[in-house]
Amino acid sequence: MQASDPAPGGAIRLPRRSIVASAGALLLAAAWWSLTDEHLAHFDAVNFALAIERFDPLLHQPQPPGYLLAVALLRGLAALGVEARDALLLAGVIAGATAVWFLWSLAERMGGTPMAFYACSLLLFHPFTLLTGMRSPLRLWLAAGACAVAYFSWRGLAGEGKQWFRGAAVALAIAAGFRPEAMLLLFPLALLPLQSRRYPVREALRAAALAIPVALAWLVPLTHAFGGWRDFGFVLWHYLREQFGGSSALFGADCTQALGMAVKALTWVALGTLCWLWALPWVLWHRKAAAPPGSARFFLVWIVPAALFYAFVHVGDPEHTLATAPAVSLLGGWILTQWAAGSRPRAVLAGALACGLSLGLFLSPESAWGGQYWAARRAACETAAVVESLREQARAAPLFVVSWEGAGLWRQVSYHLPESSVLVLHGAPEQPGLEARHMFYRNRRRGQPPLEGTRIRVPAGSQVFVLAPKGWQPSAEEGPLRKLNPGIGLFQLEAGESRRLGAYLVAWERPALEPGPVDAGE
Repeated sequence: MQASDPAPGGAIRLPRRSIVASAGALLLAAAWWSLTDEHLAHFDAVNFALAIERFDPLLHQPQPPGYLLAVALLRGLAALGVEARDALLLAGVIAGATAVWFLWSLAERMGGTPMAFYACSLLLFHPFTLLTGMRSPLRLWLAAGACAVAYFSWRGLAGEGKQWFRGAAVALAIAAGFRPEAMLLLFPLALLPLQSRRYPVREALRAAALAIPVALAWLVPLTHAFGGWRDFGFVLWHYLREQFGGSSALFGADCTQALGMAVKALTWVALGTLCWLWALPWVLWHRKAAAPPGSARFFLVWIVPAALFYAFVHVGDPEHTLATAPAVSLLGGWILTQWAAGSRPRAVLAGALACGLSLGLFLSPESAWGGQYWAARRAACETAAVVESLREQARAAPLFVVSWEGAGLWRQVSYHLPESSVLVLHGAPEQPGLEARHMFYRNRRRGQPPLEGTRIRVPAGSQVFVLAPKGWQPSAEEGPLRKLNPGIGLFQLEAGESRRLGAYLVAWERPALEPGPVDAGE
């Protein structure tokens, strides 16, 4: 596989896939930077931004299981002087370029240049590719890892040599360093050449001998950050139970919740098909070329295990399904190639229609089928409104922000306003939560919560603001509270000696008395 090809006259010509990957990166960068503002609005994005300063998964910097290679990439970009928000977007753009490079190479081998063009266009314009730039750009490494593993696996499946099967194993180990869930989602795809019986079982041992050291290179320091293997397993298990308990039947969710997650998962996996499904009936009736040998099994092994994981184990956001988005785009590339075969106008129409439908899904009203652009836009606007409102208030006096875990935005406030004090209370406003779950942040560092039972100690002269859960309204005994924004649960607590706030009592500390002049005669 050569990095460049000689051209007439001794010039060096870049391979087409490298040119396409660069163009895709520029397109993705232009789209993402135009869709985002200076504030980090998504919880995960703030976690990764904090990890640039201090990597500590126990403090959710970033959240478990840690994503060591993703943080290493962010720190490398930060070392070059890139700001945290731009580093996140740039790391996602690098993931997009990687995905396009491998997807083009794979599609070109499977069906030629037209199929590669359609597949890469569908992936770049996929609603969730655009959406992840607005929320957590690093999730695009799921697509990049899937494309890399699929490329090596396809070449191994075609019997081109055992080195490709080994390459799939190494690609899987690297992909898991960026997104650990990729190990579960893509393992069947990496193992597919072995399942086809093209290679003896001993090749699996040789592939493992290459992949395991690569995985250990990031897994060992990651477990060290947790305090060892036992602590790593303990923290990860409890984190999974907490995150999945409300949606997965495997972790205790009821049937209604589990069914809701399954429906969302299958909907999100299938969403990309709506961009090319209109061409499928014609292709099935007038098919001009047979699908590449082994492609049906290839697509099934790529899509079905991941879809089952999303449906029954966990899927939280649409972008979690980006591991299957390249497969749907690749399949759509073959359909559109068949529909447009032999006609340039049809080829242009197919590409324009497919990309237009993708943008339509992305910008459609908020729903399970839509790209949820408006939800992401609303979250960004709410974050900007809260942060800027508090920033304006901070000019008068120091801020002390009280929030509850379920209120949201406290992580964003603690990041964008590091000089402010942010107390995060566990439970609901009406009753005290677990003391061990209370958190306190200042200067982007976690400290001891200023609590004495249910008494909140506030430094003298501080302004107290409250980030309340949605729908919460203060009672007559609480406050006085002034709501700063009609659409956001941000309140200001009027200063005094003490004020009631839910089940807690906010008490301002008395200012320290300055020593008076000393009488020289005494």
